[in-house]
Amino acid sequence: MSTDKLFTPLKIGDLQLAHRVIMAPLTRYRAENYLPGSLMETYYSQRATPGGLLITEGTTISSTAGLHPDSPRIDTAESIESWRKVTNAVHDKGGYIFVQLNHCGRSALSKFNDNQQPISSSAIKQLDGLEFELPREMTEADMKNVISDFCKASSNAMEAGFDGIELHSANGYLLDQFLEDNINSRTDMYGGTIENRCRFVLQVIDAICSQLGSSKVGVRISPWDNFQGANDSDPLFHFGYLCEQLEKRSLAYVHIIEARSESNGGLEKDDIKKVSFIPPLKKHLPTTPVFSAGGWNCNNFAGILSETGIDGLAFGRYFISNPDLVHRLQYSASLSKYDRATFYKHLSPVGYIDYPLAVAR
Repeated sequence: MSTDKLFTPLKIGDLQLAHRVIMAPLTRYRAENYLPGSLMETYYSQRATPGGLLITEGTTISSTAGLHPDSPRIDTAESIESWRKVTNAVHDKGGYIFVQLNHCGRSALSKFNDNQQPISSSAIKQLDGLEFELPREMTEADMKNVISDFCKASSNAMEAGFDGIELHSANGYLLDQFLEDNINSRTDMYGGTIENRCRFVLQVIDAICSQLGSSKVGVRISPWDNFQGANDSDPLFHFGYLCEQLEKRSLAYVHIIEARSESNGGLEKDDIKKVSFIPPLKKHLPTTPVFSAGGWNCNNFAGILSETGIDGLAFGRYFISNPDLVHRLQYSASLSKYDRATFYKHLSPVGYIDYPLAVAR
């Protein structure tokens, strides 16, 4: 049995976690008609552990925030009731669950967006897909509407029984479209300097914190990510400023995606020593719990928390293929290999709820 710091308690907000193995948000496309059903209830409950934290897949905050087919929403009475079954199932296992709230911004398609043109920080088209459309640069009125949508979704999340919310400010989605200097070309108070580019994101965070309390709010960022065309020119400096501002807000946690580089073995190599890029940012978050996501597995987690000062590790692909991942990591059991072909197999139980347990229960 491992005695690594990963298996020691951690306080986030008002919650006392029993261990620091976090389930990362993972898009899976199993929400029929945008509603969590029995498949999702089983999937999350399989991965719940006493005192463990699960973070849901990105969940759409409104009908004009980019409703990708078979991804969940949380802006209707029916979606609240559907999510409540999921949160109840997790709580029945003694676990905690945060919902990741998202607005797609320019990555939305008008045909799944109430036939409205996508919006973004600037009128710059996303180029890594043939279907993407030229977005409309947001006005301050648009910003007020989006803030209202995030606040309403946060209120809905509490009604649905979630323990908190994670604000998706990563991966080239709307909030990240303000942060990244290759996407945000504004010349007003929301563009140009890093202080300006952070302004809207901080306004969203402050509005949600005022409503829920900061102890129920986490934020996810991806300083080095180039997904969906994001490519910041100076990640440590720019996101260092953002982290300084987040530290002032006493959030439940800040969730940071690691850089994916050759030094980290690429996407699929599990036997190479992993180097964390996060410690320079953790220095700006001395009292805020920080989670690291990206490439963690049974071969590279040992000693990382003690060596780096990071507070928790978020696992993605191996939480897909190992519903009992916490047990396997703690008792050095081998991990089941994931099947990438089933990651996004719409509405199918295959590769979703059919992975075996290491020890039958």
